[in-house]
Amino acid sequence: MLTKQVGGISKKIRVATGSTYSHAILFVATDSYIHSDRTGVHSGNPQRLLFTNNDHATILRLKPISTAASVLESACSYARSQIGKQYSVPEAVKSKWYRSSDKEAKVDRQFCSRLVAQAFSHAGVDLVSNTDYCYPDDFLRSRVLFTVKASIRSATRNEVSFAKSPSPLEKQAQVTNRILEQARKLTGLDIQTLNDIDAYIEKQPIHDDAISKIFRDSGYLELWKTDLAKNPWRYNTDQFLALNESIEAKNELARREFESASNLLRSRKEMLFAYQFRLKETPLLYFQIMVNLYEKLVDLEQRRITVARNFLQTLAP
Repeated sequence: MLTKQVGGISKKIRVATGSTYSHAILFVATDSYIHSDRTGVHSGNPQRLLFTNNDHATILRLKPISTAASVLESACSYARSQIGKQYSVPEAVKSKWYRSSDKEAKVDRQFCSRLVAQAFSHAGVDLVSNTDYCYPDDFLRSRVLFTVKASIRSATRNEVSFAKSPSPLEKQAQVTNRILEQARKLTGLDIQTLNDIDAYIEKQPIHDDAISKIFRDSGYLELWKTDLAKNPWRYNTDQFLALNESIEAKNELARREFESASNLLRSRKEMLFAYQFRLKETPLLYFQIMVNLYEKLVDLEQRRITVARNFLQTLAP
């Protein structure tokens, strides 16, 4: 998805790049996207994206020749691995000179269009000629993408209210950034992602207690409690049935919940298995608390699936 805003920063980017759009984001599920902005690489909810005009956003999709499930899964997996990585203004600016060359990035940083291009390049599909240096508008000219027509619609009053309400994902981004910042101070290394912490603690178990304390004190291990308290209907069939919505609305909600939870369950299980293996190979407190965390996250996604399935089955003929 390519977007632009009415604010000054967006306008400056569009003027400097000669582009229609100023930002690129990657959808990873019906209710989740990953992008790189000034706060770094983080997740967001597309239901919180509001635009003043329909032409302020456009959605692009891969042409059928490139839409193998493995490609999409690999691109999304790469994007997730980049979460927490810092944004680089200098690297984004260099696109003006390097995008028409074969210049490769030599720093471990991200900006919006680089993240999207690198994600698909990792999956074996080059969206643009230079995946390290590119503009959002370069995707409009990509030979492997097409524009989805009539992809933006007017938001309802309830949707606008939801979009403007506090976002748990913003809190998660802030917590993640604090963890990475403290990890850099502790280690003196350029740690950019949570994956970097995993690799570091394996090699330097002397910091096991300190890293574990950083995670415990940050609140990261209990972020899941926010959604459980705010949206209990996701995890309890009776509360889902009690929602003050029409049957049609509940049906659509259940379908979205089932798809979203199924996608998340796959990634949660992958992380759980990875941490279980690491714990077996290197029995550290850090890996144990991560196993505990992902066991809980897997359980929550399974509960969401069960609730959605229970409702959908009641509608089956």
